Amino acid sequence: MEQSDYLKRQIDQLGLVLAKLLASILGLPQKKIPADTLAEIDRVLQNELSLNTKTIAASPKSGFAEMLKTDKGASDESISLLADLIMMVADNMPDDAADKKLLYEQSLAMYEFLRKNETTFSFENWLSVDFLKERLKKYNA
Repeated sequence: MEQSDYLKRQIDQLGLVLAKLLASILGLPQKKIPADTLAEIDRVLQNELSLNTKTIAASPKSGFAEMLKTDKGASDESISLLADLIMMVADNMPDDAADKKLLYEQSLAMYEFLRKNETTFSFENWLSVDFLKERLKKYNA
């Protein structure tokens, strides 16, 4: 039963990532998150992890995921979910927002940490790494 739930969750996540990639490739507009929801995300991050998107963006890329694991007791799945959340927040920022690139870079660093240290292959994480590298190309051009 647990294994079928895990497989279903992986398939659902794969569908979301593929939909996002397809929308990006085709240049389709993606749903924006309302500003009050973004503020709520920051509030929850502050309450639960003593972090917010500004501190996450300003944190060193190397070592952030390790800090979450050791200091906050985060699991690989929690780190992956936080990386998803950070990427989603960055997607909803204006292109000229100062923290947008930093959040993409932080999310990428977290996915790469997971890629290096995970014992179970995650297709979603591999796709997210590729997606973020594509997004970051326009900032590094």
